[in-house]
Amino acid sequence: MAAVLDKAFRPAVPRLFHYTTLDTMWKILEGQELWATHARFSNDAQEVELGKKLLLGGTKTDSVDELFNPFVVCLCENGDLLSQWRAYARDGVAIELAFPPSSTVRIIKDQDQDQKVTGEIDGLRPYRVFYGDAAVLNDSDQTHIADSQIVISSAAVTGDGGSVIKVSELGERVRSAAETGGLSEDDLLKALLPYVKSSGFKEESEWRLVVDLSLPDFARFRQAIGYQDNPNLPSTRRPYLRLKYGAAGSGADGVTVDVPQKVSRAWSDFQRKTGTTKATGLKKEVLRELGKLGPPVKFRTPPGYGRRSGDETYDISIITENAKDAEAVFEAVGAALLPLTSESLGGEATDPALGNKVNVWWGNVWPIRSIRVGPHPRIDEVKEAITHYCSTQWWIRQVKVVGSSIPYRPPRRQAGE
Repeated sequence: MAAVLDKAFRPAVPRLFHYTTLDTMWKILEGQELWATHARFSNDAQEVELGKKLLLGGTKTDSVDELFNPFVVCLCENGDLLSQWRAYARDGVAIELAFPPSSTVRIIKDQDQDQKVTGEIDGLRPYRVFYGDAAVLNDSDQTHIADSQIVISSAAVTGDGGSVIKVSELGERVRSAAETGGLSEDDLLKALLPYVKSSGFKEESEWRLVVDLSLPDFARFRQAIGYQDNPNLPSTRRPYLRLKYGAAGSGADGVTVDVPQKVSRAWSDFQRKTGTTKATGLKKEVLRELGKLGPPVKFRTPPGYGRRSGDETYDISIITENAKDAEAVFEAVGAALLPLTSESLGGEATDPALGNKVNVWWGNVWPIRSIRVGPHPRIDEVKEAITHYCSTQWWIRQVKVVGSSIPYRPPRRQAGE
């Protein structure tokens, strides 16, 4: 399904932000997992009905209701948006994630203290939400796809890169992708439902990471569904999935190191500028450090990760087959990068243990790159608490903790209080 959606939309994933409460943030950091909530029980549950009206034209909704089973993690392009703070993260945080072009995600069975993996999903990635308006269904300008009863309205929605396209054009993409991927238009349109939202929320520039259990390949994950208290409807519970990042690993010794070309070039430039007589490639230097530990090492040049405009950070990702050796491998690669100082990359050195602007990340966990604390009456204390915790956890110690630029305003008191 991911390949088919890629053909239909081909979006380049930017850095994205997950708005959440402080309590949930601690669970994410301590458990190294995200929770995906069922779309029907989200803060905007009515958007499911809107998607059916826009994409299905009110037809065949019974079959969709029976099969519609998506779990979503909501993300936003803007990491400091007042409407997001108010709606989803009052006194909370926005967690910045740098998604690679595709990811492997493990589904963990709820309440399993041993972190037993129910299964893995390859090729998972977030996609941009489309915004439309159900009112256009009253218009006469509608397009039928082939001979099916599915109706796509010609409402304007936000598409790739913030451009405006018509849903009828979306239909053309759907038809082409369905033919290539061997899927029926019906199935692909159902898969699109989690990505449709009212145009009134367009400011959010939302993306979604979706695990759709209605797809045959994912049906086995139903046993992993857990239930938590629903803050939107007291005394009820809503279904969710626990998502771990990266493959589980074989347990054998083995390390994969993703080294971007920019980092390799920076290393070569450094040696040239400093007049190093016996120039060695960065990979050899990393191998020298890792050789002390003994695991076999494989190098890759990764495709581009989500990146903010003007971001000059160069990321190296380490993927370990044996989690027991992960911290030692992390430290060894950091030691290899130690000579990369301000002279080679420009600017001041940020972390002497990791080299200037060259960040080493453990690729077996969610790619958290920064945490922004929202408007809060004690924002400096909250930042300090998060920074202190991250500094003691080797896999997130280089995560930057910053504060919102939006000033805190206390809630208005109700009449009679």
